[in-house]
Amino acid sequence: MWIEWSVKASLLRYVASMSDGAYEAFDGAEIRPASFRWPCVADPGEGRARQVFRARGSVVLRGHGGLLYLPLTRPTVTVEAGAGTLAIDFPWASTGPEPPLEIATVSLLPDPGEGERLAAAVQLTEDGAELFRAYPAGESMDHLFVTAVS
Repeated sequence: MWIEWSVKASLLRYVASMSDGAYEAFDGAEIRPASFRWPCVADPGEGRARQVFRARGSVVLRGHGGLLYLPLTRPTVTVEAGAGTLAIDFPWASTGPEPPLEIATVSLLPDPGEGERLAAAVQLTEDGAELFRAYPAGESMDHLFVTAVS
């Protein structure tokens, strides 16, 4: 099972256009032609009303001589009653584990495609806007998918 997200197509084009722009994937995460994906599992104790998908791995967007450094590490998607959150591990924890950083809200889309467990619209939270810096809170990002397809 995978969490698949292209973040925001315009951001990926921007990073790709930089002379030193790069995407890197670690610990099982993958770079796809137009998106990133992280291997995930559904929390076994969760019922159908509340779904939690926890991923491992990290994708990092880099550029501008190190001024752009955007780590998206161990994303977790939590959904209940059609809405929820996208959280990542706190990127700059220096003294030990920090609580996950909720970077976006998610709203389920009505019909996930074939092989998809869920499809969701994504909007940045205040913390997400601070992480991305170029986009305000409430900014629509690309849709996110949880897929069972490899």
